[in-house]
This record gives sequence, structure tokens and C-alpha cells, in this order.
Amino acid sequence: ALAANPLLHCIHLLYGTRLWPLGEVAESKRAFHREIMADPGNLRARAMLAIIKVQERHYAEAAEELQLLIGKNPKLTQIWHPLGRARFEMGMFEEAKVCLENAAAAKPGTPQIEALLAKTYAHLADVPKAKWASDLYEESRKLQVSRDLAAAGKWDQAMQQVSQYLAAFPTSSDGLYVKAGIQFNGYRNLDSALACARAAIAGNSANLEARNLLAVLLLAKGDSTSFVRELQDLIELDSLDARAHYYLGRFESDGGHLEDARTHLERAHLLQPTDKAIGVALAVAYEKLGMKEQAE
Repeated sequence: ALAANPLLHCIHLLYGTRLWPLGEVAESKRAFHREIMADPGNLRARAMLAIIKVQERHYAEAAEELQLLIGKNPKLTQIWHPLGRARFEMGMFEEAKVCLENAAAAKPGTPQIEALLAKTYAHLADVPKAKWASDLYEESRKLQVSRDLAAAGKWDQAMQQVSQYLAAFPTSSDGLYVKAGIQFNGYRNLDSALACARAAIAGNSANLEARNLLAVLLLAKGDSTSFVRELQDLIELDSLDARAHYYLGRFESDGGHLEDARTHLERAHLLQPTDKAIGVALAVAYEKLGMKEQAE
């Protein structure tokens, strides 16, 4: 039953974070409020509400709340960018500079951060730093270009773009993750892909894309023990990661551990109900368990 599901306590947060980028602001706000009613100490939900206030141009109120939240939990580094935006729009350029420099350090090579930092330096009449940040902005755009080229199977061009990006942002976890994917999917260079994926995680242990990729690479290497351990660590870090549950569920199903497979695949399906691969894998697990009605 849903009421007994261990994901229930954070399902509203998940729902809200999915809706917000789609422009469903009102519904996402309701979801975050429901999450806080269920768990008043959930700082992630409170942070999302404050970030929406920046989007709605309630800058002073948002800035006060975001400053309190980052004080309570310095690991909420995603706060620095919206806090910097709020300070910038309030004309507090020195304060904005500090926030945006923190944001750029926490997530180097993010175009929106680099662009706003360039504007902030310009307002402070720091011409050399404004040009420097503007140049970094141009370099930061190459990561998305690399992703698009990789998606089109243009591996050499994708590698060229991500290499140029990493020359400017050598510690970027996202850049190292993209390079790992290109190394593996484009060139079947497993050892280089593993090295890049591990470097991506060393730069940001919360990079779920990189951690999922590392697990897949470990399994491709034949290290099933490390594959399972990596996914279990990932789920402990973020129990809402559907891919981790899916990969573990598939692995357990193939190994004949059907109840464990069912648990992970049901959670994956709860998190990504429209994903066809998850649905098929869950149906297969039900079939193996003799649960024919659920398998249909």
C-alpha cells in the first residue's frame, strides 16, 4: 500500500521538483507546502519555495529566507545562485558577487551563473573580471553543445567540445560525466570512462548521473559487487533516484532474487510511472513471481 511505502515522506518534494521546471509553479508550490506539513524540517522543500519567490520577483523576502537556509545547512549550495540573483536584482552588487562566486565554485561551468557574474562585475566597474567571466560564459556553453553532439552520435565533435569545456573548467563534475559517457558510448574505452566517472563523483558526490553511470561501467567491467554497492550508496544518498532502483531491480531479477527485484522496480515505477523500460522490467518480475494479474 502507498501509505506503507518508505518514499511517501518525500513524494511531494519529488512531485514539486518535477513540475517546477515545466512551469507548473502553483502546483509545485502546493507540493512543497505538503512536504513541509509532513516534514517541517525538510530544508530542501523550504529552499525550493524560496527559490520560487526569486522567480516571482519577491527578492527581499526570498533573500532573507535563502540566507537563513544556507546558514542552517551549508551543503545546500544550490541556494547560492538564486540568492545571488536576488541580491543582484536588489542592487546589492557586492553581496551578489560573493554569492555568485560561491555558486561558480560549487558548480563551475554553469552558463547562467557565469553570465550573471559577468553582469555583476560590470555593475561594480571591475572591467577585467567582467571580461573574464564573460569569456567563461562562452566556454561554459560548450557543454550543452557536446551533449547535443553526443546524442546525435557525433562522437569526435562531442569530445572536442567537452575537452575545450574541461580546459576551462577542469573540476566540473558535469563535464567529467559527459566525457565519461562519450568515452564509453562513443569509443568503448571502458578504463578512461571509469576514470572520468570517478573524477566526476570526486568533484561532486551528489552527481546522480555520474554515480549511475559509474555503476553501469562497473558492471560492464564485470565487478558486480561494486556495481551493487555503488547503487546502494546512491539510494542511501537519494532514495528518489528511479534509475538506481531500476538498475538494481533488473540485476536482482536476472539473479533470481525476485522479491528484492520487485521492491526496487516498484519504487522505480512509483517514481517514473511513464517509463516503458521500468514498466516492462516490473511486469517481467511479476510474471516470474507468478503474479499474473499485476503483470498484465
